[in-house]
Amino acid sequence: MIAGGLVFGYCAGTTTRFSIRPWIVQASLVVSVTPAIAAALWNFDLMHGAQALLFLLFAFGGLELIDYIHATTAEQLTLRAEATRLARADALTNLPNRRHLVEHFDELARRLARHGEGFAVISLDLDFFKEANYRFGPAAGDEILRIVAGRMTELLADDDLAARIGGDEFVVVRANVSDPADADRLGRRIVASLSEPYAVAGEAVMLGASFGSALAPTDGFTLDELLRRADEALYAVKRNRPSRVREVTSCTDDAPLAPEIGTMPEHDQTVPAIGQTSADVA
Repeated sequence: MIAGGLVFGYCAGTTTRFSIRPWIVQASLVVSVTPAIAAALWNFDLMHGAQALLFLLFAFGGLELIDYIHATTAEQLTLRAEATRLARADALTNLPNRRHLVEHFDELARRLARHGEGFAVISLDLDFFKEANYRFGPAAGDEILRIVAGRMTELLADDDLAARIGGDEFVVVRANVSDPADADRLGRRIVASLSEPYAVAGEAVMLGASFGSALAPTDGFTLDELLRRADEALYAVKRNRPSRVREVTSCTDDAPLAPEIGTMPEHDQTVPAIGQTSADVA
């Protein structure tokens, strides 16, 4: 009875203990119970037979419980990881959100302090997205933003990050950059990609894009400083590019929707800086 009690106590503790590899717990349970069952059957009588049956039932129940505990715990961990991911991702495009951007920036800032690895912050937005959203509808606008996210992601390296921070505004952070020309080349490539037609509701919608960049530590050390400099560069390009009419068109309807550059809203006219637009790429 003492031996039986010890086996039951050990197996109960083993069964209720979660393991990332449940087969370890299951093997431990089988190894513990098998000698007790064998000993009971060796001295076979009514009492030992009943004891062997109890051990056997306990073993089967324990194995089932281990599978259940493992599946339940794995599901909880998965849900927790998914909740953490969703808290750091944009719900529409699945790109990193501002919270994730801040975390990534902090990591690059630590690398800059330790190893002197500079990095670039590139601010981008779509040209005349609001006009396209008004003309083709919010669903088409959402689809355009998802396409934009896919195109940007394809152009980035493993250490880079593209985040959506609101509306049609995006931020790209490129790691290990010491030359502003590197950020400029990446910005040009992104602008060229985002200026390609968008297939929405069976139509090819034509838009454009603009960008401005800032380099750490040359243009600042904090995320707010670098974003401000990059935004200044972006809107300066919008303000200073040649006056022209940019059309938001489909294959079947080419009526111009966008205003001339000279009539852009006041908030788009800021201090000149360095940047690029789809017009410059063309």
